[in-house]
Amino acid sequence: MRNTHCAFLILSFTLLCMLGSCCKEQCQDPQDPECGNYDPCWGKKPVTADFIFGRTTATPEPINGVEYPICEDTIFMAGAEDRRGRDYGVLMKFQALEPNAKYTWKLGAETINKKEFERWFIKSGLPGVYQATLIVEKTPDAACFPLDDGKDTITRKFTLMPHYQLPIMGKYKVLFEGSKDSTIIEIQPWEISSSTQFRNYKIVDSASVQYTTLINFQNKRDTVTHFLFDGFPTGNHVYLFDNINQYCPWGGKIDLNGIYIEGKYSIGLPFNNTEQKMKFKGRKLK
Repeated sequence: MRNTHCAFLILSFTLLCMLGSCCKEQCQDPQDPECGNYDPCWGKKPVTADFIFGRTTATPEPINGVEYPICEDTIFMAGAEDRRGRDYGVLMKFQALEPNAKYTWKLGAETINKKEFERWFIKSGLPGVYQATLIVEKTPDAACFPLDDGKDTITRKFTLMPHYQLPIMGKYKVLFEGSKDSTIIEIQPWEISSSTQFRNYKIVDSASVQYTTLINFQNKRDTVTHFLFDGFPTGNHVYLFDNINQYCPWGGKIDLNGIYIEGKYSIGLPFNNTEQKMKFKGRKLK
């Protein structure tokens, strides 16, 4: 009887172990210590000097609790003097992705020791190719990355060119979502005589260093930039802000990839506090 009882206990224990093993094998979550495929290094990375940069409206402090994002690209408008004799340029923001580290930035002759910083490229932002270098130092995670020395350096290049030469400028044949026929839109470096949604305007400056005119972005074949749009271009994008909620980072974005363009944005209609969703795809016309 005693041997039978012992055999029963052994069998029960074996079954429990087998069941537990099966459960662990069936559980597939590398972040859960109870799972058979648990990986304590899951999601962790070696120390990196990776960073993002781009144009920003950035103010030193968030507006109404919202921090405006970095509008990333590799091409931005150069500093210049507008037709009224005023200096104009672009505010660039540089932000390291590694938290809680020692940061050393090299931007031209300048050295900066912050996680992120902003710089105006106005008179100093002449057309040309620039580069920013970030050096990061931090105690590495030796358990997960035994070969990591805790140091990394990355250099990224970007180009400044006249606003009117940005690749995004031009005419495009596109198809708006929900439409059967294609149409023509334009993104032009024009300063026009009035902010209106109709074509009763005059071009004051066809090679403006700061103004951008958007034509037919409501797919009505008679619209230009006006109070329904607010935003700015980079070399390969147009970032559009939503005027219904002026503290929203943006209502949409236009992306140029070679000769192909894609847009997804909202048009704020302030009179009845609604918005219209717009999407299109197309290609650049020569």
